Amino acid sequence: MLGQAPAPDSTRVNRLEEITVVARTAVADAGKTVYMPTMRQKEAAADGVALLALMNIPQLDVNPMSATVKTASGQPASIFINFHPASPQDLAGLNPADVRKVEYLDFPSDPRFLGAKHAVNFFTRQYMYGGYTKLSAKERFLISSGEAALYSKFAHRSMEYDVMLSGDYDYNRHIGTSGT
Repeated sequence: MLGQAPAPDSTRVNRLEEITVVARTAVADAGKTVYMPTMRQKEAAADGVALLALMNIPQLDVNPMSATVKTASGQPASIFINFHPASPQDLAGLNPADVRKVEYLDFPSDPRFLGAKHAVNFFTRQYMYGGYTKLSAKERFLISSGEAALYSKFAHRSMEYDVMLSGDYDYNRHIGTSGT
């Protein structure tokens, strides 16, 4: 190999004017990021907070134990379902199988977000007729407390009906207190 000239560099340099990156589960835009949950995430989640936790959205800090959703910087995030403000009961009753996509927005200008600084919007399947009923229960054995909830969502034409019944109890046999 002595005396041979080095092989010419075969690397070609092209200048790209614009790059668009498209992923199967996330699409980023200037004003929002859209995430599509996978079937595995939907099947493993029990409610809206659990789905957000399983989706591992980098802008969010989700605590499934306290059912709180904050931004990565610790600011509260407002939760919406189909552009309607969602209560903690709405999130607990949300059927993850119905979620088509989740949007995360910083300082949205859309008036439907009611001036929220940070918003998470679930887009769900719209029912024309029918719905679902969901029963959930949690029991804590060491501290003798628990909770149960029944959530039903029914649709008839353009009207949707949500009903939730819930209860909890606490019993501390060491100090003799109980609560319902």
